[in-house]
Amino acid sequence: LSWAAIPERSAPTKPMKKEIPPHAKALSGSALVEYVRKNQPLFEIDHEAAVHELRTKVMKPKFIDQKKNPLVEYEDDVLEIPERQVSIEAIFSLWKNFDARTQWPHCPSLSYIRDQSDCGDNILFYS
Repeated sequence: LSWAAIPERSAPTKPMKKEIPPHAKALSGSALVEYVRKNQPLFEIDHEAAVHELRTKVMKPKFIDQKKNPLVEYEDDVLEIPERQVSIEAIFSLWKNFDARTQWPHCPSLSYIRDQSDCGDNILFYS
């Protein structure tokens, strides 16, 4: 789903405090699109607008529209993963002291802030 603000419609002066009914929270796909179209005046919604364009921005073209299941190779159906007991203090200690730039100094991209100015000028929601 995508939305685009419609300037000719006036925005409400008071915040809307309308409760979303439980049946509407369970909607998806075209039923959700129709519900949003009927119940709010702030933006228009289109189910498939710009989805392909967004995919080409965030994915390499060779991965777009692939419908293959991943191949998993192991003999047993059950993987045994051992449980680990970690204390909360150890986790907080990592948060306080961890810096990826010092942990992996050979990785120059960790200190590089990417230009995200061309990430699109609308927000896309998927159902």
